[in-house]
Amino acid sequence: ILDIQHKLNRRPRKLLNFEEPVSVFCKMLNNKVAFDS
Repeated sequence: ILDIQHKLNRRPRKLLNFEEPVSVFCKMLNNKVAFDS
């Protein structure tokens, strides 16, 4: 089951412009957010 889960999670998605969900998630984590103070 873990192998199937890994394959599904690493599959490029049309919704994400054919990028892997993991790479999109990492890009989102690396974006810096500016807060108003």
